[in-house]
Parts: sequence; structure tokens; C-alpha cells
Amino acid sequence: MHATNIHIFDDSGQAAAAAGDALIACAQTGGNRPIGLATGQTMTPLYDHLLKIENQENSLFASTVFSQLDEIIGRPSPVASFAHELTTSLFSNFRTAPAGFLMIDGQAGDPASEAVRHCHAIRKAGGLAMQLLGIGVNGHVGFNEPGSSHDSRCTSADITKEEFSMRYLHTMVRITDVDASLHFYCDLLGLEIAKTIENEKGRYTIYFLSTPNDRQRYEETRSPALELTYNWDAEDYTGGRNFGHLAYRVDDIYALCEKLMAAGVTINRPPRDGNMAFVRSPDGISVELLQEGDPLDPAEPWQSMGNTGSW
Repeated sequence: MHATNIHIFDDSGQAAAAAGDALIACAQTGGNRPIGLATGQTMTPLYDHLLKIENQENSLFASTVFSQLDEIIGRPSPVASFAHELTTSLFSNFRTAPAGFLMIDGQAGDPASEAVRHCHAIRKAGGLAMQLLGIGVNGHVGFNEPGSSHDSRCTSADITKEEFSMRYLHTMVRITDVDASLHFYCDLLGLEIAKTIENEKGRYTIYFLSTPNDRQRYEETRSPALELTYNWDAEDYTGGRNFGHLAYRVDDIYALCEKLMAAGVTINRPPRDGNMAFVRSPDGISVELLQEGDPLDPAEPWQSMGNTGSW
């Protein structure tokens, strides 16, 4: 039996940095063998660390082939897949694209055959040089759900949906002066900058702020937070444009919108895609509702309902 090294860190940020540095070292010394990536909240601070280092050292992963750990089969659109999440949140933000990506087809009609194909692709590439694994809320590692065989490799398995109804995410406000805003929120109010995103293509910078007491929770769950958005091109904010929106995950976006409509609330942006809607509070505060998990199948009356006003 192989020996296992266990490292204990004070917080998730330190653990993420250590795991990210280990991945970088593996990419530099592991030859052409692929490195396995996972998705989920456990990976978020780790990938933030990789992006920070990669943006400082161009072509860091230019010779690296990555491999996907797991996928949800049968999602309505490839855009909702784990593969798309890795591509948009990680690879597309690299300064130089990686050498390759061994991807699982979430639209495959035969999950068992797709598992065999993916396993063969990994073996053909020389086997994994390293695999990142996240720990689920029920203790599973990757998608090795309780009851999975210890010697299972690439396989398909049924998973259970966690009981969940609504979770607060963040509040976003637009700002015109970064220095003055950070002085107010951080120096005066005592918030901390938990994460910064610069997007040259979109010409904006985002600062996620948290209270000191919420910092560890934010590092683990990416909530709760105040999001400050600075658009590089000058814009005059009128009619409340300086305040963006509140955002909440909801268990059933159709049922909630129906309940709101019955109470006389206008659905400014109906959930035509089964995923997103916008409403306003009595004070005119814009509230974004996002479907938890997969988007729901398009349904009436939402699919043919037009927008009302602004949000």
C-alpha cells in the first residue's frame, strides 16, 4: 500500500495555494501525462491561485494536457456542463491555452460507454500525473458516492440532489472611483478584499468584499459578499444604475415567480430560459433569481412572456 501524506492548513486559502503549487510543479515535471481537474466550491480558491500565477508567468500550461474528473449526464445544454465551466472559468482566462483537454461528453446517450471511452483516452495519454479531488457535503470524493466500489475507475453512478431551497450570494454595486470606494468600504467600514477579477476584454474590474468574520465562509462558499464593479469606460449612472442587484439561488424559479405574480409583483425579466429572472422590491431594488442546479425545461407562460421595464 502506498503511503499517504496529509497536510493540515489553517484555512482554505493556504490549502488552495499549496495544492495549486503542487499542480504547477507537476505540470513542469510530469512530462506529457494529463492532470485531472475537478469542479465545485472546493476547487474555486485553488483555480483563483492558478490564474494568478499563470497571468504572471505566460505559457505556464502551454504544454499541459488536462483531464476532466466527472460530469453530469443529460443536462439540457452543453453550456450547463462541468466541461463548459472549466473552459470558461479557467482555460479561457489563461494567457496561453493549454496543450489539450480530455473532456467527458455530458450529452452522451450511453453513459457507460462514454465512461469507458474517457478511461481509454486517459490511459492512452499515459495515465494521470495528478488528480485534483473535491470533498462533497456527504463526504464523497469526486463522484465516488457512498456505496461505490473501492476499485472502480471510470464509471457512471446515480447521485442524490442535496436538499436546498435558497442561498444568498452577493450584492453588486457599480463604482466610478476605485480608490475612493475602497477607502470607504475597506478603510472606513472595515471590509476586506477577498477576490479581484480584471477582464481586459470586457474592460471592467470586479472587487469582491467580505467582512472579516465572513472571510473564511467566503473562501469556502463564495458568499456572502459585496461586489464592486468598476467599468473602465466612463459612464454616468442615473436612475439607480450605480446599484446593481441582489442575487439569490432558488429551488424552483417557476414556482417562486408564480407566487410573486400572484402577490402583484411584476416579473421584469421572466425566466424564459428556466434559469434566470429579475424582479424589483417595493423600493425599486433589482433582485436576480437564479435556478439552483440545471435550468428548468422552458415552459409557459414564461417562455413567451416579454420583458417589463428595466432591472
